[in-house]
Formats: sequence, C-alpha cells, structure tokens
Amino acid sequence: MTRLRRDPRLRPAPHVSGEERTLVTPLSAPVSQSLTRARLHDVEHTRVQEPQRFREHLRKALNRRRRFTADASHELPILWPGYAPG
Repeated sequence: MTRLRRDPRLRPAPHVSGEERTLVTPLSAPVSQSLTRARLHDVEHTRVQEPQRFREHLRKALNRRRRFTADASHELPILWPGYAPG
C-alpha cells in the first residue's frame, strides 16, 4: 500500500492533540467511504427518476395533444361550415 503525500501547506491544527488525532484518523476512512456511497446512491437515484419524469412529461404532452385534437374537431365545423371531418 502506498502512502499518500501530504500537502506541505497543510499543517495540523494546533488545538488538536496527538491523542485526538489518533482517535479521529481511523474514523476518516469509513466516513470517506460512507460519503462516496451516498454520492453513488444519489447518482443511481437520479438515473432511476429521470426516465420516470420523462414518461410523466410525455404522458401529459400526449393528453394535451389528444384534448386539443378533440376540441379542434368539435370547433372546426363551427369555424368552417363547409368542413367535413374525414
């Protein structure tokens, strides 16, 4: 396992004791892993929701088109008396 090189600009906070650092350091890996898993879960959740939103949008658009077509077919004979749907 290779050690990560520390950024020389980063210095430990002076108020953190060696004992506290020893306690917190082992917790950093599981916390990091949990955050990564949460991000992956969010990405997967978004991928699942996008097609559902698209289907809902498409359903609404088709309903609007169907209503428009039905309304227009009833209005055309009024607007153009010689019009016969066919």
